[in-house]
Amino acid sequence: MKDGKRADLKYFPGITVDHDNWLQKKQRVRENSDEDIETNRKLVKIKKVVESIVDNFDIFALDNKKFDKIIEDSLKNRKKPVRTSFFA
Repeated sequence: MKDGKRADLKYFPGITVDHDNWLQKKQRVRENSDEDIETNRKLVKIKKVVESIVDNFDIFALDNKKFDKIIEDSLKNRKKPVRTSFFA
């Protein structure tokens, strides 16, 4: 939602979760299940990318195909933070 308007964009991450392990309100996998840590990590990454897209793109000009491509490109090209030291 941006400026009170809702964009009708969908992204399917290809993640499947057993219904019994899904927390609907949190939109996360139940803790202590076999798939919880890695799946929740993926969902958080996707959420951050989507929030970045909403902030940096005109989401009303995107279609699902472009939206998918931007997400996939962002997930593939995410750079890991480089640790630096002041004492180098």
